[in-house]
Amino acid sequence: MEVFATLPQQGPGSDEVGRRVLGSLKESLPASPEIADFGCGTGRSTFLLADAFPRGRICGIDLNSEFCAVLATGIETRGLSGRVSVLNRDMLRSGLYTGSLDLIWSEGAAYTVGFDNALSCWHELLAQDGLCVVSECEWLRMDAPKEIRDYWAALYPGMRTTEENRRRARLLGFDAIDHVVLPAEAWEAYHEPLLEALSGRENLHAALVEIGRERQMIRRYNKYFGYALHVLKRCSTVG
Repeated sequence: MEVFATLPQQGPGSDEVGRRVLGSLKESLPASPEIADFGCGTGRSTFLLADAFPRGRICGIDLNSEFCAVLATGIETRGLSGRVSVLNRDMLRSGLYTGSLDLIWSEGAAYTVGFDNALSCWHELLAQDGLCVVSECEWLRMDAPKEIRDYWAALYPGMRTTEENRRRARLLGFDAIDHVVLPAEAWEAYHEPLLEALSGRENLHAALVEIGRERQMIRRYNKYFGYALHVLKRCSTVG
């Protein structure tokens, strides 16, 4: 976690894709939206949200205290203390009020508590017709070679297909608005600084090997799996 706290991002992500998705949502949100960034890490997406919605109020939420400390410093340095805040809390126990949010954003984090658990919790926090943008690692095709199927069976045995995740979202009270697969460059933006930070640290050699293998897998098999942003709209009914 000490190493991850020094990185520009703690998982695969693309500022370009994020800005494009946020731009497409502006007409569907209030002029001064209430926004939460769940699993915000050190704040890459939190600051994207602040830039995209200059009249919005954004709260970054993460269980890792080191990440939160870095984000708090960034908020103060950028002069955003009046409208951007940070909470060092569990994503499923944020303490935010029911119906208080217009937009929930979460990149590379929902899997830590479970995609279904996250959506079930966040549904109650959204205002009527509120929006949720959440990323999930998923199968893009079902004809994946054995090597990559075995790789993910060990790391994320519950990984589902895009359609399976959409179906679960509908059952949990969301309409699917859009779906954007992150490009391979989004993984490179994560892997390159992480591998550099791990290099030469003997006590973290196992992590270096693990991340190196992950990088090989995404380069070799990225047409079969990937991180995707699900853009969802809260419905009044669940199920």
